[in-house]
Amino acid sequence: MLKTKVFVINGISESGKTTKIKLIAEKLINKGAKVIYQKELSYPNGTDFWYILEYRQKLFAITTQGDSERDLKQWYEYMQKNLRNYSDKIDFDYYVCACRTKGKTINFLNEIFNGYEQIYHTSWYVNKGNLNKDNEIYNIANEAQADGIIKIIESSI
Repeated sequence: MLKTKVFVINGISESGKTTKIKLIAEKLINKGAKVIYQKELSYPNGTDFWYILEYRQKLFAITTQGDSERDLKQWYEYMQKNLRNYSDKIDFDYYVCACRTKGKTINFLNEIFNGYEQIYHTSWYVNKGNLNKDNEIYNIANEAQADGIIKIIESSI
């Protein structure tokens, strides 16, 4: 039996966590994952997403949120409460989410995913200083990290 895996993309503010997780979801979809649920959450500083995907008969709960414990708790509770609406499984096979490098979000994730296989990936930080988000280096770093995580996921299915 597959043990539930939790991929946590952690990093400081503006380190590309949301971009990487969105790329992971998009890459899974491009590889044939079925979108079961998608929600867009707009904020003054940007947009976050929730996804439920089915890929190779495995169920994924994905969020780009992770800067606040409250947001992660809301996502996790929604996923747990509504799992039966999407599947007859008792839990997701994979969770993918973001968190900061320290503090309440990490503590919360360690608490709710205690006993799960947790894989933390620290975002490579590309100092954008004079760069903008269209910069090639920023995009290459995010793509490479997302591709690496997809390879880990695929090797574990």
